[in-house]
Amino acid sequence: MLRKIFILASLSLIIVSTNAQVVKRVLLEEFTTAHCGFCPTRSFDCEWWTEHHMDNAILISHHANFGKDAMTSQMAADYAGTWDGPSGSAPTLTVDRSDGHDSIAPWNESPTDIIVTADTLNWGPLAETRIAAGSNVAISINGSYNSSTRTIAGTITANFVASPSSGDLRFGLILAEDSVVGDSTGLTSLYDQKCYVLNDPTYPELYLKTSPIPYYMHRHVSREAIFGTWGQAGIIPASPITGFNYVAPFNYVLPLTYDTTGFGNNVSLNNIELVAYVAYHDVPNINNRRILNATHVMLNDITATSISEQDWVNKIKIGPNPTTGKLTLDFYQENIGVININLIDIEGKKIQHVLNGTISNGNWKRTLNLDGLANGIYFIEIISDTHRVTKKIILSK
Repeated sequence: MLRKIFILASLSLIIVSTNAQVVKRVLLEEFTTAHCGFCPTRSFDCEWWTEHHMDNAILISHHANFGKDAMTSQMAADYAGTWDGPSGSAPTLTVDRSDGHDSIAPWNESPTDIIVTADTLNWGPLAETRIAAGSNVAISINGSYNSSTRTIAGTITANFVASPSSGDLRFGLILAEDSVVGDSTGLTSLYDQKCYVLNDPTYPELYLKTSPIPYYMHRHVSREAIFGTWGQAGIIPASPITGFNYVAPFNYVLPLTYDTTGFGNNVSLNNIELVAYVAYHDVPNINNRRILNATHVMLNDITATSISEQDWVNKIKIGPNPTTGKLTLDFYQENIGVININLIDIEGKKIQHVLNGTISNGNWKRTLNLDGLANGIYFIEIISDTHRVTKKIILSK
């Protein structure tokens, strides 16, 4: 019950500063591994705290700082090697890669020791202080996913509403995978989680389990630093202009699996999360790489421009256009599904049903006869289970 009492008490401590310009989201970066028997309880504490601050907190788990496991990425190893928490141990955690010692304003800090033990009593008040202080930079993610090539593409935008201290400001973009479960059929699974606390009913997910725990679900696993471990330099100037949109494009091909051991499961698109942030990068002072603000989006929620839909549209060929009366429609159907194709006049009336039914995947062709129609502009409306598109055609006899 201790963790629940603390969470309820901590919520009452958050008083949003009247000086806050934009909503602040703290980035919590937990260091853990499957070999760390003390990590599961702290991981659940982090998860519950984040859920109770879901509008203002983002959680990522780096599998490093206590040896390595099947989920250790180069990014995680770089972070652990740079900060190297107490005796290189886990569980440990960073809050915005900062200790919250403010010198001028919440975004002008002089951190001294950014990594702490992953105990809510240690980092909870710090995180709440940063949430209450707000941030001076708004961040957004826009993008799309191409299901054919498994390519995630888009942009990160940062807009400063108040001037930060001058420095090397960078965009960061981390891809994380949630709910990672390994295949425990092997003699020794690289995903099974050691756990030293199995008799505490406060943690029902662990209660009376055996260690190591097979088919353990690892949450928010950091997989890739798309802009590199320490972010993309050269886009945001040392002294940003307030009100100006700074934009960082990105392009990343999502692999089928991140595991090379043969024990991991394929990547599920439903579990992919993009976490973007703006941070300082001080080369000589590794403790001065604090994060000003962060945001995140699940891959399934990216809807700005659907590349997969655009690919589908590009595969629809109608010609000749303009036409004298005969028109050929070619299109490709990726999966079995319902297709409804109609010819519509300029007033929006359906004047011909070209196709209406379930078709299998593959290339399809239909010929339209427009001989009985008057010259003018018409539209071909194509509706599938997932897409809808309208193509303009010109009839000129």
